[in-house]
Amino acid sequence: MPELIILPPEAVWLTDEQAAQYLGYEPRYFQENIRTKPWFTVEPSTVLGARRWRVSELSDFLAAKPKDVRVGRKRSA
Repeated sequence: MPELIILPPEAVWLTDEQAAQYLGYEPRYFQENIRTKPWFTVEPSTVLGARRWRVSELSDFLAAKPKDVRVGRKRSA
């Protein structure tokens, strides 16, 4: 069995869909209604030609998000 490799959060990059799931949103709702808000301060990076989100930055956002911002939305089945 291969050894388990554990990466630090700053080394983990998520796709748009994975970032939405990590934050508790439907991917389309995240794209259209969350990442365009001025209070959503996380900026994506381009990794290998695709937009990616750093897990550590998403975690920091969750820890410091404004009190009136609800995180998570009912996902469609």
